[in-house]
Amino acid sequence: MNSGLLMWQEMDGKFVFRFQTDDKNVHRHMSQMKSFKIVGQGVNVDLWIYRVEFSSVENAKKTFEFFVSKK
Repeated sequence: MNSGLLMWQEMDGKFVFRFQTDDKNVHRHMSQMKSFKIVGQGVNVDLWIYRVEFSSVENAKKTFEFFVSKK
């Protein structure tokens, strides 16, 4: 699997997002952040899905860009 890093909004109007990665380095960073809660994990593959709430879409995008730079 080569998804890299994905982000999506759970529901329009709500600032709750999912971050999905198959990158161990990005996973390590997310797992150390209090606001990131793991909600899914791959079986027999490196895959982690985190749920996180932000105050705005812009903050979510900035965080996504931060993790992209960690890849």
